[in-house]
Amino acid sequence: MSAHCQLTGAQPGFGNNSRYVRLKLSAKAIKTVDTIGVEAAVARIRARGVKV
Repeated sequence: MSAHCQLTGAQPGFGNNSRYVRLKLSAKAIKTVDTIGVEAAVARIRARGVKV
């Protein structure tokens, strides 16, 4: 499975840039979580059909 951000769907440009955490988020997605909150971010992820 390729590395990608669960919130924005962005993929790294090159290399192994994935982190093994509960949610794999890009820097932009972390800023989005800070803005809209964790609950709203998880709701967006679940709306896309991803199991969290």
